[in-house]
Amino acid sequence: MSLGENKTFELQKSFMQRRKEIENNLTTELFSMRVYNESYDFINFNPSAQFEKWAALEVVDFNIIPYEMEAYVLPAGL
Repeated sequence: MSLGENKTFELQKSFMQRRKEIENNLTTELFSMRVYNESYDFINFNPSAQFEKWAALEVVDFNIIPYEMEAYVLPAGL
């Protein structure tokens, strides 16, 4: 995704339609994450620069992952 072609609504809508398939959720809180690769330039703004966008919720474990969904481990931080 990019800021110039923001597809957040479509992403969230498709996730919400399937969120009940995730059986091992820890809370009811939902998360929207942006994952930037190392080459993403925050200084020289470019609205077409690509990044990953995730619609997510926290789970107890990754034993059951619904079809076409992926696990993501959020790195520790400050």
